[in-house]
Amino acid sequence: MRRYIATVITAAAIGLAGCGGKTDEPETGGGTSAESGGQAEAPKSSSAGIALTKEQKMANIYLAELTAIGDALTNVTDDASAQKAAQAIASASQTMEAAKAEFGDDMTGPQAMAIFMPRQQEFIAAQQKISSGMSQIAMTHPEFLQMISAELKNMPAMN
Repeated sequence: MRRYIATVITAAAIGLAGCGGKTDEPETGGGTSAESGGQAEAPKSSSAGIALTKEQKMANIYLAELTAIGDALTNVTDDASAQKAAQAIASASQTMEAAKAEFGDDMTGPQAMAIFMPRQQEFIAAQQKISSGMSQIAMTHPEFLQMISAELKNMPAMN
């Protein structure tokens, strides 16, 4: 997770300096692991029938899963919702790990930049939502932190 955060921050710093924060990529669509029973579905293609690259598919999957994690974390109010959030994190981790393996497990340097740079603001927003959710849990329900943190530690590294 630390490597992922470092990659996203580096990508954001480079991209914000170079492109003014705009992206030409289509919006994220498809389901998340929470909606589809464990498997995120990336959008098939744009309406013009253009196939997505592996990098675009990977970005779609990771964004969908990170967003699902952020949503689950912001909804933690009791033990049941904390367990549901931990399950959502575990499911997202499995989906992301499977996508990483399918991609070839080689997501360093240029490959990582090709995945994350075009959608950097979306990745930053997803990461901020996760951070905000964890901060809120720490302030209001610290008793759930250990369960949720254990699942976050199991998320695949971006290396």
